[in-house]
Amino acid sequence: MKRCMIFLMLLCAIITTGCTRPALSPQPTPTTNPNRKAGDYAQSLSFGGYERTYNVHLPSAINHTPALPLVIVLHGGGGTGAGMQSLTRGGMNALADREGFVVVYPDGIEKQWNDGRKLDQARAMRENIDDVGFLAALIDHLAQTMNIDRRRVYATGISNGGMMSQRLACDLGDKIAAIGVVAASLSEDLSVLCKPTKPVSVLLIPGTHDPLVPWQGGEIGFANNRRGKTLSVSDTVAFWTTRNNCPTSPVVALEPDMDPKDGTRVRKETYAPCREASEVVLYAIEGGGHTWPNGRQYLPEQIVGKTSRDVDANTILWEFFKRHQMSAPMQTPAPRAPTLSAATSTPPPARPPALSVAAQTLLAQARAANPTRYQFALDQGARIAPTGDGKSFYVLWFPPYFQTTPHRAMIATLHGHASWAFDEFYLWQPYAAQRGYAILALQWWFGGGEKITDYYLPQAMYPIFESVFRQHNIQAGNVLLHGFSRGSANIYAITALDRDTRQNFFGLTIANAGMASPDFPPNLEITSGKFGNAAFAGTHWVMYCGEHDPNPNRDGCPAMRQTRDWVTKFGGTVDLLIEDKNGDHGGFHRNPVNVTAALDVFARLLDAK
Repeated sequence: MKRCMIFLMLLCAIITTGCTRPALSPQPTPTTNPNRKAGDYAQSLSFGGYERTYNVHLPSAINHTPALPLVIVLHGGGGTGAGMQSLTRGGMNALADREGFVVVYPDGIEKQWNDGRKLDQARAMRENIDDVGFLAALIDHLAQTMNIDRRRVYATGISNGGMMSQRLACDLGDKIAAIGVVAASLSEDLSVLCKPTKPVSVLLIPGTHDPLVPWQGGEIGFANNRRGKTLSVSDTVAFWTTRNNCPTSPVVALEPDMDPKDGTRVRKETYAPCREASEVVLYAIEGGGHTWPNGRQYLPEQIVGKTSRDVDANTILWEFFKRHQMSAPMQTPAPRAPTLSAATSTPPPARPPALSVAAQTLLAQARAANPTRYQFALDQGARIAPTGDGKSFYVLWFPPYFQTTPHRAMIATLHGHASWAFDEFYLWQPYAAQRGYAILALQWWFGGGEKITDYYLPQAMYPIFESVFRQHNIQAGNVLLHGFSRGSANIYAITALDRDTRQNFFGLTIANAGMASPDFPPNLEITSGKFGNAAFAGTHWVMYCGEHDPNPNRDGCPAMRQTRDWVTKFGGTVDLLIEDKNGDHGGFHRNPVNVTAALDVFARLLDAK
C-alpha cells in the first residue's frame, strides 16, 4: 500500500503542481458576468467546442483605474488554476492588490496544456487542443469585459505551464509582452517549431537540481513515465537571446542568501539591452528543485526537490513584467479641436523638414559606418531631422502614447569622439522605451577630423536642443542630458547655459567618462566666473567612471572625482558617482545596473517636481 501511494505521488509530480485541487477560501458561485468588483470569481468561456474554465482575481484598482495589466498564471501538468493560487500561497493575488493588476488562472483540458510537445499520454497534446487559441480568446474576452490594457499582458507558469508560456511567446507575440518560466526549459519539439514574429521578453527561473526537468537537458519526468525531451537551461537561454538579438555576455549577480537553511542560492544573469526593448533574465536557483520559489512545498523534497526561500517568484515575475509593454508603431496624434488644455499638448509635426546637402552627406557617412544601428533607428520609427543651420542632423524618437505620459520626459544625448547619433540611440532606446521617455540624439561631429572646429561647440548645441524642446512642449526639468567621453566634456557648458538663460530644461545631467577639462574654452568661462559663482546652482548630476579606463586622468575615476568637486564648487549637486570596478571607457551602457541606477535618480527627480 505504501509503495502504491508513493507511485501515485510520483505520477502527480510529473510536470505538475499537485494531483487534486487544494482547499481554498470559498469561491463565489460561477458567473459569466462579474460586475468588476474586487474579489475572486470562477468563470467559464466557450471555445473550440469546450467550456473552458478559469479563476480570475480582480484587485481593488478595478473600480477606479481605466485599464489594468493582466497576468496569466498557468498550472503545471496535473494541476488546476485554483491549485496555482495555493502553490503561490496567494502571493500573486496579494501583489495584484498592491500593484493594481488582474490575475487569471485558467484550467487546461484534463489538467494539461498543449505546450508543443508531441505526447500521447496527455489528451491536450494527443488531440492537439488549441490552447493558444483559447488563451488568445481569453485575453480578448477579459480585455472587453474588464478593460484590460492590451499593451501589458503577461504569461507565466510552472513546468507544463512554463512550457506553455514559451509557446505563447512563439505563437502569440502580438498579444503577450513578456513571459515568466518557472521550473521548465524549452522542449526540443517546441524549439523546432518556434518562430516568433517579434521579440518577447523572457524570464527563466529553473532549479539546478530539478529531478523532472533536468538542468542539463534530456528526458523529462521519471524513468517510468517520460514526457518528451527538453533543451538544457543554457541552450534555452541561448535560444531566446538569439531570437531577441541580446548581448551574448550577461551581467551576473548573486542574490542575498535570505534563508541560509533552505539549501539554495540564487544567481541572476541579465542579457540586455535586446531588440525592441526586450531582455532575457535567468534566475538560476542553485540547489532548487521542481518548485515555485517561496511557494508551497507541494510534495516532499525527496520527490520534487527543494523550494528556495531566498527569493519570491511572484515578486520577481511582477518586477520583470512591469518593465515591459507591447510596442506600437510610432503615430503622430491627429489634430484635435481646441480645448481648455490644448495649449499644453502640442503634437509633434507629421514630417520633419528635408535635409540639406551637407546633412545628407553626413547621414550617408553615418549609415555606412554602422548600417545595423541606422536601420534599428528606422525600425523603431525614429525621425531624422536637420539642424537649423543645415550642417548636421539629429535623431528624434517618441514612445507610443508619449502625449499621455505623466511627465513627457526626454533623453538628450551626445555621442563620443568620432562617433554617431545612431550609436547613442541604439544604446538608450531600450531603456527609454521601458520608461516612456523620448530621445533626442544630436549628430554633433561633422564626420571628419578631431579639431575643435570639427564639432559643434556648446554655444551652438544649446539652441538646437532648446528649439526641439520648445517645438514638442517639453517642460522645465523634464530632460535628462547625457554625454559620453568627448560629449561629456561638453555638457558642463551646455548645462551652465541652460541655467544662465533660466530655461532649466535639464532635470539631470549624466557625465559619462569625460571630465570637465580645465583648458577647454567653454569650461574656462565657467571657472572665470562668466556665469557667476554658482553656475550649476539647482542642477543635479550623475557621473560615471570605469576603473579600467585607459585614460584615468582624463576620463577615468581620478578625473571624474576631480570633476565632481568642481561641479559641487559651482553649486551643483552630484546625486551619484558610479565608480565601476569592472568598467572601462564604455562601461556605463555595458552594465544595465549602471543605466538603471542613473535613470532611477532621474525618475525620483521627476516625481519630486
